[in-house]
Amino acid sequence: MKKFITAYLIGALSVLAFYIVFPLVMEGEMLDLSSKKVLNLMLPQMMIVGAAFGVVFTIIGAISQE
Repeated sequence: MKKFITAYLIGALSVLAFYIVFPLVMEGEMLDLSSKKVLNLMLPQMMIVGAAFGVVFTIIGAISQE
């Protein structure tokens, strides 16, 4: 369970990092992270990517221990 939670948090934080870093790399303006529109887009993506990371890395961890 610890592996799943760790991978979930890494996945969720990677979405947040993408929202922060991508506009800066593309020389655009910074997104307003306090905007409800951005939060409504970002939160479901964080949950989905976090769950995907959690499942994938938990399976990889289980296979590698065998």
